[in-house]
Amino acid sequence: MEVNKQVKKLILTILAVIAILAMSAPAMADTVDTQVQVGQDGTAPYMIAVTMTPDNTVATGVQVDPEFAIPNAGGTFTGLNAASDGWKLVKFYVEVGHQNGISNIDNVAIDVLYPASFNAEDAALFGARAGLLKFEINVNRVSESGWTSQITYPYPGTYPDSTNATVPALAVRELVYNTPSDIVDVNADNVLGNDSDKNWHDFLTYWGTDRINYGSGFDAVTAFDKYQFNPSQALVLEICGWMWFHQPGVKYTVEAKAATLAGATSPVLNDGGKFLNYNRVVGLYTDFDTVNYGSVNVGGVSWAAGDRFLTTPTQTTVWNNGNASAQLLVSSTKMVKHIAGDTGWDWAAGATNIQNSLYYNSAAKTVVTFDAELYYANGAGQTIQYGTIVYLADTPATVITVNGTNPVLLQSCRPAKIQFSVHPELGEGQEAGAYSGFLTVSVAPYTGTQLPTP
Repeated sequence: MEVNKQVKKLILTILAVIAILAMSAPAMADTVDTQVQVGQDGTAPYMIAVTMTPDNTVATGVQVDPEFAIPNAGGTFTGLNAASDGWKLVKFYVEVGHQNGISNIDNVAIDVLYPASFNAEDAALFGARAGLLKFEINVNRVSESGWTSQITYPYPGTYPDSTNATVPALAVRELVYNTPSDIVDVNADNVLGNDSDKNWHDFLTYWGTDRINYGSGFDAVTAFDKYQFNPSQALVLEICGWMWFHQPGVKYTVEAKAATLAGATSPVLNDGGKFLNYNRVVGLYTDFDTVNYGSVNVGGVSWAAGDRFLTTPTQTTVWNNGNASAQLLVSSTKMVKHIAGDTGWDWAAGATNIQNSLYYNSAAKTVVTFDAELYYANGAGQTIQYGTIVYLADTPATVITVNGTNPVLLQSCRPAKIQFSVHPELGEGQEAGAYSGFLTVSVAPYTGTQLPTP
């Protein structure tokens, strides 16, 4: 019995030692701090990709054509149709990721900047804007999947009748994988699913690296993987913007960035030189479709008066509604005397058939000599250039020049005065009566030396 008591005592002693050691163990461990900001994520988003639509020409990168503005009847610019108000819809697509989920991404910004320098033609009007902001679009989250946007447009435009140009309504749309919203509006016509429109996966391959700039370490495969992962690790937004037609045709810089509600901001991802290329185009709008020379005697001259205002259709005016300097060309058919029974040509059919007129080759019943004069004025209406040409019917289109050499400038976005005259020739025995013919007015890119003026 005595032995048993000693054994029991020994066991109790060992247990007691173990208990003491176990209780002492926490004093040997490290202490780890933990912290969190509830409702605000201090971790910045990261940029995955940026691109834009539409692409209007077959060339490297994204090329965008301006939209020609066309006035109402009477030459006014209030309440224009969306397709002819001079505002070109463009759409920016931005893919942004966040390590803690896309719900932490609170805003996205698109900046479009003027180039650092201009050529001489553009510098005359826009030189002071070199390197500055053209416009900025800020997109903000208003709900789990709802967004709103605002635009800053530092240089508002005006139409030729001094009507202020108001930026059309903005819009922003979130693309969500495997839903009807997962479509890129490739032609930027606000109709999803037509023409070349594609889902985000197919679009990334279709649009290619010439038109998409990726953030460091990303490509079409990894960008889509982040987007379609469930729950999604990347946010894709379609952000609508507008390009005004009276802007230089240059390469603009596009920059995108994103931030959390706390203000943690991603690095900027720019276009990589792939967009936005705004094409240079010339345009022509005339406020007349007939020219009435009135009465004239053989050997005399009759002028149809013009002015530089689109609101006076009885006085001829031409307007280059493109965004690059132009020069004007004119050509004419013969003017043919109206005679009863002349059924060889249908007057309603147009200029292409006038040569079928019974009397088209009769000197006594046609007029072949014409004149045109064009005035280039500065913004105050003071004439800077004046050109006049005398030309014959059925000759190639002729540029209106100053003294036969320097073309008269038809500056973009500024209406100009043009006048026409007719010269019935002496010695050809023209008969008295009414004569009709066709005049063609056209434009081409400017090749002269006159620079635009404010």
